[in-house]
Amino acid sequence: MSKTNTKKPATSSDQAVTVTIGGKERELRYSVGAFTVSQVRYKIRLPVSALTDPTIGDMVIILWIGLLTHYPRLDLATVTGWIEGEKHPLFKTYQRVAPAFSRALREFGVPDQEEEEEAEVSLEDMLAPLE
Repeated sequence: MSKTNTKKPATSSDQAVTVTIGGKERELRYSVGAFTVSQVRYKIRLPVSALTDPTIGDMVIILWIGLLTHYPRLDLATVTGWIEGEKHPLFKTYQRVAPAFSRALREFGVPDQEEEEEAEVSLEDMLAPLE
């Protein structure tokens, strides 16, 4: 008999957002593991602008990253297919998950916009190419 893993991913419980996508209700959580899978396995990194002025592509990626906590082998093409096939209300879903996404980033130490404005060096400056 195999044991079921009941241990929750390393996220705060208030970050969970339930959405209906892919034909069923799924819980989105923004864990360190989900960000790691997106960056290491799939080489996907969101630009800083995704936090304040997300494109449709950024919204899809943010939704997908939340799904990776419970579905680490889920690929971005599948999520995109669900959104297109189900005529999923992406913008409404993004509005629901964005606060959880932002909270997770703050927990990981990423400064929010107000903190960034107070800092001497902004994230944008850190990403600018050296001359």
